[in-house]
Formats: sequence, C-alpha cells, structure tokens
Amino acid sequence: MEVTLLETTGLNAACMSLYISKNHLDKFFEWRKDDVDGSEFDAMVDKMFKIGKKHSTILRFIDFTFLVQGMHRAGQDDWDSHAKRFDNRIIRLSTRYSHVEEGSMSAWYDGKIIPTDVMLEELDISVPQEVLIDGKNYVKTVNGYVAEEYAEDQDVLRGLYMLSLPSNFIFKINLAEFAHVYKMRNQYSGAHPEVKELCQKCYEYIKEVFPQVTADYLYMVEN
Repeated sequence: MEVTLLETTGLNAACMSLYISKNHLDKFFEWRKDDVDGSEFDAMVDKMFKIGKKHSTILRFIDFTFLVQGMHRAGQDDWDSHAKRFDNRIIRLSTRYSHVEEGSMSAWYDGKIIPTDVMLEELDISVPQEVLIDGKNYVKTVNGYVAEEYAEDQDVLRGLYMLSLPSNFIFKINLAEFAHVYKMRNQYSGAHPEVKELCQKCYEYIKEVFPQVTADYLYMVEN
C-alpha cells in the first residue's frame, strides 16, 4: 500500500479566522505584510493550533488530500465508514469498470492467503471451463462460475471478487475530523492492521507539515 499526501490547504484561512470574531482583521493583514522573516506568522500558527483544540471549527479550515493505492477492498470499506468525516469527499476504484486479475490481492495479504483458483493451479488440478447445472450453462471466471449469458456483465462478475483485492482511492479531510478518525483507527485501536497502517501514514505526513500536531494533540481536539 502506498499513501501520498497530495496537498495541504487552508492554513492562512485558519489563522485569519482567529481575528474575525473580534474584528481585528486589519491587524492580521498588517502582520502578514510586515512579517518579513515569518516569525510573527509562526507565532500566529502556534496560537491557532492552541485555540483550535478547544474551538475545532478553526481546524476545519485546514484540509489534507490523500491518495491511497493498493489497499485491500475490505480495509477501504472500513476507512469509507468515515465518509461523513470526509464530508463525503472520497472517490474509490470501481469494480464495475476495472478488470480484476486472478489471484489479485493487496500486498498485506501476500503470503497469508491463497485463493482457490491459484491453489488449484499450483497443485496442477484442472477444473472444467463450463458446467451444466439444471439445464443452465455456467462458465469459469475469476473465483468461480457465472451463467454464460452474464460472462461479460461486470455487475455480475464482481459478485465473485474477494475483499482482499487491491483498491485505490482519493479522499480529503480537514484536521478536526482527522483527529476523530485518528482516535478510532490509530495503531493502538482494534482496526485491521492495514487500516492502522494507513492511519499512521496519514498522521506522519500531517505531523511532517505541522509539527504541532502530535498524537497527544489529536487526542485533545474536541470534535
């Protein structure tokens, strides 16, 4: 599985939000204009994160976009359970339009499971390519058989796909909502190992961009 942080946006807006409620927006722009070495803005960012723990709406201005490649489909489904936290900003590989190779699985499952078709091939055991049952002809396909008239119907074929097959998806999440996902899916949770790995990789990317966002910090965000 590969995880890539594609972009981070909203830091400037998050800092600006600190000065809106008390009508100090002019002060914000003055600091940004005169802050040649960035020290004032760095202090402002620290202040923003400190206040954002309690007032998480501020952290919702900061968005992260991640690309995930090669995660097993069941793990993707687990991650997808947080779609509301992503504001439904998640797009996944479609098994309707994507051809699945025999024995295809995510790297995490490699060496742990062997699909029946692959095992039969290893043992040099052949199975019939066509089977007639109750007067109806079924043809061999990945992981099983399908009625002959549906041999090219992807909606039918994907009914035989295994949850270990590798999938890709892209999602976007703000920092406040990531704090919740982290609490539920981090390395100390009861999540599937590959889901925990994804969560940890996302966290490490975020911490690299914002050192203020430690694991302890995420636990303190009120969301």
